[in-house]
Amino acid sequence: MEGFPAVVRANRAFVEKDYSSAITFYTQALEDDEDNVSLLCNRSAAHYKLELYKTSLKDAEQAIAIDKNCTKAWYRKGLALHALGKKTRCICGMEIGAARRRRYRHLPRDYDLPRDEYPGRPRRPRRP
Repeated sequence: MEGFPAVVRANRAFVEKDYSSAITFYTQALEDDEDNVSLLCNRSAAHYKLELYKTSLKDAEQAIAIDKNCTKAWYRKGLALHALGKKTRCICGMEIGAARRRRYRHLPRDYDLPRDEYPGRPRRPRRP
């Protein structure tokens, strides 16, 4: 595997559940192409698998800053926020991701918000 590009090695490490190596290889690949949204999302997933939720959130937000229509980045952000206990922000992130997925119907269905777990966004009280 030594002769393969960092992206290939990172993806292979992720599949083999060697998440720390995957993070290292994704970071190497990002040195060559720092605005690659897919690599940021994948590194976010690897951080999430290692329960490094703040770092996972940081990568997801960086990917969103580059491409606001990246459903995978919104999904990763929602997962990280959920793991950090920020449920209201998680719901908003997941809803934005789901709305973007509806615009792009070719994306997988598993990006939908789990409505049974979160029946709805809390409403603000009305002003008198």
